[in-house]
Amino acid sequence: MARVFEPFKIKSMELKNRIVLPPMVDNYSTEDGFVTQRVLDNYAARARDGWGLIIVHGIYVSFDGRVLIRHMGIDHDDKIAGLSELADIIHENGARAAIQIAHMSTHYIETIDESLFPSVTPELGAFKPRALSTEEVEVILNAFGEAARRAKQAGSDAVNVHACHRDLITAFSSPFDTVITLTYFV
Repeated sequence: MARVFEPFKIKSMELKNRIVLPPMVDNYSTEDGFVTQRVLDNYAARARDGWGLIIVHGIYVSFDGRVLIRHMGIDHDDKIAGLSELADIIHENGARAAIQIAHMSTHYIETIDESLFPSVTPELGAFKPRALSTEEVEVILNAFGEAARRAKQAGSDAVNVHACHRDLITAFSSPFDTVITLTYFV
């Protein structure tokens, strides 16, 4: 148990301990995905609790991939400043920061009329699936790459790719709900 509190190195990143706060969606952003003071205060408090690494929840890579009305985004460069402030607050409180990027379009929220899937699937309750075109898939792939660039530019120490809970990546890999976690250290 003592090793849990020892410093730990992953590639060039050193964590003060082996305790990781997993991503948990808070729905505290603005409706257009910007970081708010409530987001900053929430993560500052978490960072003060002694975590070695904090993974900021599934931030959408494109607006059509959000799942909540006040979901945080990383879909445009104008969001880098707020995300940078968030990374700084986490760092100032002694933790490392990772940003989890996601596209949750297979979920249904009241602001969208349809859910995006890799192929045509039967309706699932409130979900109204629509198959993506090859061009749309390429746009989403590019959005993930741009989101990773923005995360690094904002000062994130790692990028975690959300691939579970019936999100778009999971829909490509399996017709069943699977859990895949990919973390890249920047």
